[in-house]
Amino acid sequence: MSSMHIALADFAGVPDRITGLGSFDYISSPEVRKNVKAGKITQVGLDGNLNNELIISMHPGVLIAMGNPDAGFGRYKTLTDAGVPVLLNTEWLETTPLGRAEWVKLMGALVNKEEEVNKKFDSIAKAYNDLAQLGKRRAASGGR
Repeated sequence: MSSMHIALADFAGVPDRITGLGSFDYISSPEVRKNVKAGKITQVGLDGNLNNELIISMHPGVLIAMGNPDAGFGRYKTLTDAGVPVLLNTEWLETTPLGRAEWVKLMGALVNKEEEVNKKFDSIAKAYNDLAQLGKRRAASGGR
């Protein structure tokens, strides 16, 4: 339902598994844009304006929605009662870029690519931490 979820699927190498999106705005993945143009991805609505009948008819393996700690899960009751698994993703609550990116591990688990995704993530995490340490050393030395 979120453009962030597209990025997670892209990172995991499975953007072709996306069959529905809340909005076609903010799609950065070339493969997903191509699939939208080819009619392989359906726009299913946003937040309180989900087209439940359409989603149910699509028989998704899972609907990944943006979670909000203040919102109830009840708005997905129609979908869950119809057998559509709903997973709330709250990566936007993470306080660091690396913490937010780590949600890709969930995508890896969902698509049975844990080992591949974890290895790729660990490489990025190492580079991120190396750069963070470099920044701290530069700051401690007065920016030199």
